[in-house]
Amino acid sequence: MRCGRIPARHQSSTIPEKIEVFIDDKKILVDPGLTILQVYFLIVYYLFWYIHKQTIQACALVGVDIPRFCYHDRLSIAGNCRMCLVEVEKSVKPVASCAMPVMKGMKVKTNSEFVRKAREGVMEFLLNNHPLDCPICDQGGECDLQDQSVAFGSDRGRLQSQLDGKRAVEDKNIGPLVKTVMTRCIQCTRCVRFANEVAAFPDFGTTGRGVDLQIGTYVEKFFASELSGNIIDLCPVGALTSKPYSFMARPWETRKTESIDVMDATGSNIVLSHRTGELLRVIPKMNDVRFSSLKQAFTHRYSQNINEEWISDLTRFAIDGLKTQRLLTPMIKGQNGILRPASWEEALFAVAVKMREIPADRKAAVVGGLCDVGIFTKFYNSNFKKSIFLKRLLSANRPMIMVGSAALKGESGAAVLTKLQELTAKIRGNGSVDPSRKVLNVLHRWASQVGALDIGYKAGVSAIRAKPVKFLYMLGADEGKITKQNLDPQAFIVYQGHHGDAGAEIADVVLPGAAYTEKEGTYVNTEGRAQRFNFNPPIYLKIIFSTCLSYLLRTMPAVSPPGDARDDWKIIRALSEVVGKVLPYDNIKQLRMRMAEVAPHLVRYGNIESAGYFTQAAQLSQPGSTNVDVTPAQKELSDFYITNVIARHSSSMAQAKKAAIRAKEDPYVETSSFYAHA
Repeated sequence: MRCGRIPARHQSSTIPEKIEVFIDDKKILVDPGLTILQVYFLIVYYLFWYIHKQTIQACALVGVDIPRFCYHDRLSIAGNCRMCLVEVEKSVKPVASCAMPVMKGMKVKTNSEFVRKAREGVMEFLLNNHPLDCPICDQGGECDLQDQSVAFGSDRGRLQSQLDGKRAVEDKNIGPLVKTVMTRCIQCTRCVRFANEVAAFPDFGTTGRGVDLQIGTYVEKFFASELSGNIIDLCPVGALTSKPYSFMARPWETRKTESIDVMDATGSNIVLSHRTGELLRVIPKMNDVRFSSLKQAFTHRYSQNINEEWISDLTRFAIDGLKTQRLLTPMIKGQNGILRPASWEEALFAVAVKMREIPADRKAAVVGGLCDVGIFTKFYNSNFKKSIFLKRLLSANRPMIMVGSAALKGESGAAVLTKLQELTAKIRGNGSVDPSRKVLNVLHRWASQVGALDIGYKAGVSAIRAKPVKFLYMLGADEGKITKQNLDPQAFIVYQGHHGDAGAEIADVVLPGAAYTEKEGTYVNTEGRAQRFNFNPPIYLKIIFSTCLSYLLRTMPAVSPPGDARDDWKIIRALSEVVGKVLPYDNIKQLRMRMAEVAPHLVRYGNIESAGYFTQAAQLSQPGSTNVDVTPAQKELSDFYITNVIARHSSSMAQAKKAAIRAKEDPYVETSSFYAHA
């Protein structure tokens, strides 16, 4: 049931010479070992980067489009759909371009009459058993089979009269998140290869052969992977679709806004799909070579190395948590201890009075994990597979130590840090490590954690517990790290956030803020590399780039905040005016300038920046004894599906957690009745 992987290329110190091939009578120089389809991708991809050098050749080839179903540039090559057939000179039959390596002097035709007839034949076989249910299929408008059938399909089939009917397959139930209609499956095996090669879920594969070939888990079970939703994007037809999004909207009815995921510290590039002010779904930003705009071409290389095209199920399906338990209006706790609605003026003045009364040394602020740093977006490259883990671990001459930030907390934190620093010094002592490369790296859990360190924020929850304060300002702090028992009995608590969760429950004043889908923001990811477009364009493109770079690199709100909720920076700015300590910015532009003053690297793209963790560690802690037990206190994240306030209010994540618990107890339990409601 496992799919074979592509063997790693032999790494040689000598750069192989490029070979000359002809694609549709146009000469091009490519690296040996590439397939014909990969050469096509290179032609289209580099059109925008080298248009000033190869105008005639690239423009002549940009209209070429080789259809494919099974091929995906992030997965191994299967070559089983045969839709990418091309004509190769001196070959008596068409060749699958995805699996055919180019050879010196090879002449390929991608759109000849011979090729077209071959593709029409393949399409006829695919449509022979495919159901004609496009009007009720959720993939309609995004279906590769629809698009290719328009180009290569016919209004009738020649084989239907010789068969007893179309093939029918029983639907598989693989959990509450992915809906299956396996009669639509064309056996491209993209989902199987993803499950085996990326998601590390080898139970998903193929059984049977020929017309009886089926895809599933053989014994019906939960798709136990936090990346299961990616098979929805990979499926070229409507066999695998989203259960929560089922029958909600057609793609042409929605608008799409690019954004950054805040469910973890990876900083995944996502696209928010919304209609009439309602957020409908989250999908990954697709790094396809077929660009529809110059903006997509410029941002392609910039974003592809962050999360490639994969996002977690938490990122994809927790979005319905933004529709429940939202804070819609400011609230003030009355004499009876119950929060009541109030106006913004009343709420801000109530906070200002307490801020003036209480001395500075008795005040504190706590920031939650979903807050943004500012407005001008900073991305980081977390492409560990290509640039860090794979190269360093396989070559063994550039090692890297990765440690979670939680491991450096608690009583053994200093000892862990001391051991890691000793190991790092020993590794650097052998002289084989490039001084510009970091050996010891901390992975942070929250989207705002690294950005907070960048602007000087210092973790102080333990200090608040040690010395209870009388005024606490909680900005999106919903994890219950601080309770009323940790504060002065007469403490005044202000909560600013978007959900009525743990923070709002103990607050005296509640100020409704905007969620990440409703505001512009800067989210700094865990690695510490400010990434910029890695190319050197001609002078006229640099001029264009200087004017549009800020637009390309920032997130934009997809929908408006509900009710009377406001952007976080606007609330803080208004509060500063009421208190009498007016902050020096009145609009977004001034706020970005202020961010550049506080942390210049937040607007300095392309430079490798430290996350700031070790700077604070050196200032706030002393080297600890290495005779302390440093065994990890937690080896498994059991509550993955409810790790933040948005996920805790998501019905989809509640079902996923329930399914995961049930699957862990008995992986092969009968699932049909358990998931029937999902």
